[in-house]
Amino acid sequence: MTCGEKEICVENSQCPHPDKTPETSERIFDEMKEAILKLNEPRYILFDFSYTRNSGGFKDVPIYIFWCPDCTGIKQKMKYASSSEYLKKAFSGIQHF
Repeated sequence: MTCGEKEICVENSQCPHPDKTPETSERIFDEMKEAILKLNEPRYILFDFSYTRNSGGFKDVPIYIFWCPDCTGIKQKMKYASSSEYLKKAFSGIQHF
């Protein structure tokens, strides 16, 4: 997908997995993490994470991750950091990592 300099575009999205267990959520998260770490470019990640509560039930929590590797240039880091603040405000109820 081609995006302009002043746009935030969705690069990848997936439908919720029908098997919403913590194990499935962790596996999907690990696969996503492997793909993103290979890119060496900043990314914003919104992920619906499932975990087991102390009471035994499942809980889904939307999490926001801002990935910016050390090899990213200063100008691009600043652009992504300023846009990150906008995204945090746009998505209410997310956990920040």
